[in-house]
Amino acid sequence: MAANFIELVRLRSTSSPSTFISCSNPEKMGNPADIAYGGCVQALSVMAGFHSIHSHPNLLNFQIHSLLGTYLGPTLADRKVKLTVSDIRTTRSFATRFVLASQIFDDGSERNTFCATIDFTAPNKIDLTKAGEPFDRYGRKPRMQYAPPEQLPSMRDIVLRKVQEGKVDRAAADYLEQTVFALNVKTITNVHPPQGLHAQNAMGLDPLAESEQHSSALTDRFSVDWAKSLQDLSSPPSPPPVESLQKCDEFKDAGAPLSVTSAAANAALVAFLMDGALSFIPLTFSRMSLVDASAASSLDCALRYFAVPDMDDFHLREMQTIQGNECRTYSEAFLWDRNQNMVASMTQACVLRPHAHKL
Repeated sequence: MAANFIELVRLRSTSSPSTFISCSNPEKMGNPADIAYGGCVQALSVMAGFHSIHSHPNLLNFQIHSLLGTYLGPTLADRKVKLTVSDIRTTRSFATRFVLASQIFDDGSERNTFCATIDFTAPNKIDLTKAGEPFDRYGRKPRMQYAPPEQLPSMRDIVLRKVQEGKVDRAAADYLEQTVFALNVKTITNVHPPQGLHAQNAMGLDPLAESEQHSSALTDRFSVDWAKSLQDLSSPPSPPPVESLQKCDEFKDAGAPLSVTSAAANAALVAFLMDGALSFIPLTFSRMSLVDASAASSLDCALRYFAVPDMDDFHLREMQTIQGNECRTYSEAFLWDRNQNMVASMTQACVLRPHAHKL
């Protein structure tokens, strides 16, 4: 397993300048199925997009604008990911890349697991300070003023308190931290304001926890947390030597590991973070947990960046679910910096299927 986030998303070159291989296997998180966390393949796709535009000297200052992706099949956690990038558009103002992620099976066959159209834009050069709304910056604010992150508990703190109160089994608490969300623990620092439903029910570990939110419609319930990178992203470490990497038997032409820029690392971590939990919040907002569904997985996603992120500092995330019907759900998340400037949004359509024996 990768030692940290940078090594999780670091790519290797190949004999083709438009094809990359992940240095590490993607890892599991959150989903009860035996597959990799979707945020891993999104983050890898962002990295591949950045490598593609950085191969053009005139695009070095371009900023990521959006990722519109579709999950084509489960990404397995026991093998590397291949990322093939196509140049859809390169102009003075826009660079659009189509990224296709795939994996090689033991029989030699190759299956596509994810695809995304990723847009990059040239920085705005117009001075808008005197233009006023709607030309100057505006945006929706968080639901309320929350305590600063330095004053708030981690999910581990919340769970251990519930263990002491006899509301959560210690073995279940350890399983949540060490298995279900182990990847999150080694990549992101999270703390939770008490107003959020996940702070009250411990991410569904205490599904029957009392909450004022349960008197509201499901679409009015929400969770909130502060998050930042556990690793310093301002100056990512140099690539490790090839001989130190995990073996890559399925891709014979995998070459040297590539450098990671701070801009790419921050953008990739936003994708990694914003994918989290959206497929299962209809459960955890409904006095249920992950074990109450036979399937809870993302189908497609739309991630939009409204500012250059700096994930070395805490950002505030709110999540809510909007719609559910015919085993499909639609949920969204928003991300703000400390000054309540919106930095990114994520919307996802997901599959949410009950167990057949409970119907």
